[in-house]
Order: sequence, then structure tokens, then C-alpha cells
Amino acid sequence: MTDQGPVDSRFDGFPGMVLGGYLAGRLASLVGPEAEVRLLRPTPSGRPLRLERTESGARALVDGEVVAEARPASVVVEPPPAPTLEEAIAASADFTGHRQHPFPECYVCGPKRAVGDGMRVFPGPLAGGFLAAPWIPRAAHCDGFGQATLESIWSALDCPGLWALCHAEGTARGRYVVTGTLSTRVLAPVPCDEPQIITAWKTSESGRKLTAGVAIFSRQGALRVVGTQVAVLAPRGVPLHWVFWR
Repeated sequence: MTDQGPVDSRFDGFPGMVLGGYLAGRLASLVGPEAEVRLLRPTPSGRPLRLERTESGARALVDGEVVAEARPASVVVEPPPAPTLEEAIAASADFTGHRQHPFPECYVCGPKRAVGDGMRVFPGPLAGGFLAAPWIPRAAHCDGFGQATLESIWSALDCPGLWALCHAEGTARGRYVVTGTLSTRVLAPVPCDEPQIITAWKTSESGRKLTAGVAIFSRQGALRVVGTQVAVLAPRGVPLHWVFWR
């Protein structure tokens, strides 16, 4: 068992709530480079968080209540070919959140977060329904060996998956999602202070579940990380039609 202190609010996604990808990455560090994490309920920041290993993987608890569970998993994702870094930069310039953003201080995609504080991953549209964004892991996102930490990698993939679902939604209104399950496979280390290319795309929808694929490539197009995001329709959360609000 590992006792942890409160998660600082700088890692919030929704105001007052720990970003799902950050929490998932923390749990994945107890499981391994290929894992699946189910987020069972919103996790408030500023509250004592306990991470502990279990027979099947690991779990996170707040006030004795299980808020997330992790297990080793086989993650098989076939991403589209990587765009160039220049294409990712151009797509990111058209990020909807630059104009309006439902959560502008989100740790990953919030435009109000400063360089080196937030991750500043701003996924914008490419042709074919794909999204792309550059990401440069900074010192605050890396370990002592010059590599992005698992919680940083999982965080960086969380928001692009949701934005991909938003872009695929069309103009229909009234549907909201929350992150349900994240799965990630780290194929190669992600080095600090080097530009990476993140891509995301919707893959399927079944009942209340919508799924997106996500990936991280090197500047040269080498695949480093793949994963999926399963979002669940909910009464409140990220408005899927957000990218069409003006």
C-alpha cells in the first residue's frame, strides 16, 4: 500500500476535480507500461489520495472510497500515419479552445495555463476527421532521467481523445460525456524537451459509450505511445457539441 497526500489543484481537469488522465497515469505506474484504468467517480483535488496494489492491479481511494481501478491489459491500436510536426502545429492553431473553452484552466488543454505549468496540448482538426497537436514535455512533466512520466503521458492523451469525440459529434446538442476508461501502451520512452506529435480520432460508438483512439509520435514519425479513451454519456460533463459553439 502507498499512502499519498492530496493531489494539487494544478492537476485539475474540471474545476476542483483531478484530471482523469493524471490519476490514471499515477495508477498505471503501479501496474506497468501497458494498462487499462477505469475511472469510477470524479476525484476531488485537495483531498488525501491513497494508491494501493491489488491482486489484479491497483486502485485509488479517497476517504476510503474506491475512485479508480487499474489492471494490466493488452492495448492494440492501429493509428493513422503520423502527420508532420508542421501539420500538427498548423492544426493546433485552429484549436477551438483558443476561441472559447468550457474549462480554460484544464491541466492539459487549458489555454490559460502557462508554459511549464499546464501541458498546453491544443488538438486541432486535420483532414479525414483526425486531430493533431504538438507537445513538448517540460521538466515539470519528466523524471530524473529526462523522460516524460507515465502520469504526464496518460494526461497528454486524455483531452485529445475527448476533443476528437467532440469534433465527430456534428451540430447535435444536449449530449455530455465524462472519461470512463483509459487504456495506454507505451512502446518507447518519450524524451523531455523534444517536440512530440499527438493524434486522436473517433473509432466507435455503442449505447452510452463513445471510443477514441490516441497516439504519440516522435518528430520523425516513430510511434511511441498508443491508447484508447472510452467516454460515457452523462447528465453533465464535456459538451460534445462544444466545438460548434461560437
